[in-house]
Order: sequence, then C-alpha cells, then structure tokens
Amino acid sequence: MVVDSILTLIKNIDNVELKGIYTPGYSPKTHKSSIKLLDDVFYVYDFVGGMHEFLSFGRSNGLVRFNESVENENENGLVDAINNISNSISLNRMDNFSANLKELAKTLDENKDLKGYYGTVKDLVLNNYKVNISNKMYDLLGENSDYLPAQLQWCLDKNLLQQALVLVETKTACQLKNSGIIEVEAWRKAECPDEDENKLCINQFVTFINKSLCFNRGSWQKNKRSKNGRCKLEYIRNGEMISVYFKQMNQKQTQVFTNKTDVIKKINQQKNDAANSKKYYCYYGNPKDWQDEDGKWHRIDEKNHALRDKVLQADYLEFDKVNFKSSPYIEQDLFVEQKLRDNQGFLNQFYRVCYVYKVLKLIRNDTVHSLGKYTNTSEDVANWVRFYLEQLEQLIQTAQKIHGN
Repeated sequence: MVVDSILTLIKNIDNVELKGIYTPGYSPKTHKSSIKLLDDVFYVYDFVGGMHEFLSFGRSNGLVRFNESVENENENGLVDAINNISNSISLNRMDNFSANLKELAKTLDENKDLKGYYGTVKDLVLNNYKVNISNKMYDLLGENSDYLPAQLQWCLDKNLLQQALVLVETKTACQLKNSGIIEVEAWRKAECPDEDENKLCINQFVTFINKSLCFNRGSWQKNKRSKNGRCKLEYIRNGEMISVYFKQMNQKQTQVFTNKTDVIKKINQQKNDAANSKKYYCYYGNPKDWQDEDGKWHRIDEKNHALRDKVLQADYLEFDKVNFKSSPYIEQDLFVEQKLRDNQGFLNQFYRVCYVYKVLKLIRNDTVHSLGKYTNTSEDVANWVRFYLEQLEQLIQTAQKIHGN
C-alpha cells in the first residue's frame, strides 16, 4: 500500500504515465503465485483524489484526469459543468459564478439517475454547495444561486479569499437592488436609456463609494444665497449640515481585524458631525476624457459640468449645486428605497455595509496590484469578509422585515 501511494504521488507530481499497476499474489490453498492487475484500485485513488481536490479547493484537474482514464463511465456533461466552475475560480472570473452554478444545477438535474462513479460525484457535489449562515441553510444549486452572502460563505469555507473579494466588489450593487434596498436613479435611466439597468446600478453604487462616502468637509462647497440674492458657492463650515456620512478613511481602518464590537465602534466614530444621512452629494462622473463629433478632446469635468447643469434644470434647484475640488456634484436623495430611507437604524446599518465594502475594495486593489500599502494577513481578510457577509445578511433581513416580507 505504501508503494501504491508513492506511485500515485509520482504520477500526479511528475506526470509519469503508468501503463499498468500490478501486484504479486499467493494462494495458500493452491500454493500458486499470481500477478494481479490493480488498475481498478488506482481508478478509485484518482477518483477520491480528484473529488477531494474539487470539494476542498474548487479545482477540477484531478477529476478531469480521472475522466480521461476511466472507461465505461458515462458522466453526460457533468465533468464539463464542474470544470466550468473550476475555470472561473482559477481565473478569478467570479462574475460568471452564478451562471456556472445554474449550469451545474441543470446538469445535475438532467443526471439525477446517474450511477457508478459519477453517481457518487453527483451526490457529493449536491451537498458541496450548501452553506450555513447564522444557523440557516442556503443552497447555491437551488434558489440561492444568486445570493451574495451565501456565495461569500462558500468562498470562506474553501478559503478562496481573492474570489470572495471579487464577489464583494462586483455583486454587491445588484444584490442590494434585487433585495429592494437601493434603486437606480431616474436621471441615470434617462441619460442612458439603452444601458443595462444592472450596469447602471453598479456604476451608481461604485461611484457613490469612491466619490461620496468618505470625505472631510474641508474642500466641499455648496451653493448659498448671498446678500444680493444671487447664489454663490461657499465652503461648508463646521457645524453646518453636510451630506457626506463618513470622514476621510485612513490606512488604519483597513488593517488588523480585532472583533465585531470594536470594528463597529470604530466605524461609528468615523461619522461626520452633522451628517445628513438621507441625502448625498452625487458626482456626475465619467470614467475618462471624451472626444466630440469634430474630434476635439474634452476633460472629464467639462462634460460632467454640462451634465450637471442639464440635470439641475430638469429636476433640482440651484441650491443643490455642490463642488468638491472643482468637481461637479449635486445634493440629492440617497438612492435607498424611501421606506427604508425613513428608518434611521436601517440607514446606519446600510452605511456600515458601504464602509466595509470600501475597506475590502481597498484591500483587493492593494493585493491585486501589489501596491504594498497594507499588511493584512489572510486571517485579517477572512475576518473582514466574514464580518461583511454577516452585516449584508442582516441588512437584507432587516429590509424584508420593514417591507413586511
């Protein structure tokens, strides 16, 4: 058995091709020796190894090798469906994760009567995508395939931290919209009528996180009426209401995760004085410089100022005009659904989720681009992700209760 194990290890590490596995045998009754072929035993080793690799780490390499070597086993597309999930995980294409889960669920349903090795694969995979959050079970191969907290819990169970960070960054906005928490603003739909609503939602949320969530009041100017009755941009003074919920985030906020109570306390301490939580300063931003029909290039803010003026004329007052370091903003209602926006406790929780989202976004940018700003360990990152999914799950459940669902 020791030699068998060593051969299996050599085969997998050094790509040694084993043409056949044999062992001597002896019968005490007949006093005859024999040579036995053990390929079937090694098929079991490969199968168990491949399934352990997939169930533990999401990789399908071993299972694919087993599928190529075993005969008379009909997997009917099951390995391909498993391999698609494995490829998405390996390449960090977590935007495909929900679609891959649905594809795998469909393939499993089509193969519910599968027997043999792949009957065992089917049963193991069905249980592999069930996760527990606060003593409630979620099935990623069932109705919870799109549910972000469950996807994050699955990644944590497999220690897939980079994949979890990608899911946080790419899936949060749509999860909040699908849970009836945030809405796509009307001016965005009017400005881009042919754009996919999910893309508009993501742009709206990420711009809010980057441009409107965490700033000190020092560089903000808001339109105020002067003595002659005209509007004039003036700096927002201490004690005046400001529609930026948090102070400027610093590097310490992304470091070692201590405990939930301590983290919540520190987040609460980051709140700006006299913050108006029901409104925010909306940045009319575009991702890059643009070129007009005559081929002339324009700076970002040139177009943004024009867009702001257009929206101001249509829906807002001149007093809603805001500037931050010369960049154009408008003060408008926070895009949280109105019934939820009227609940201050819910708003506080919403902003906490946004704050931790920003922490995880900064950590991911730092690790992906090797910026070296932060020194988070894998344990720190796992704790931040776990805290985030718990806060997001609570926010979704609270929203359902307020809505009466």
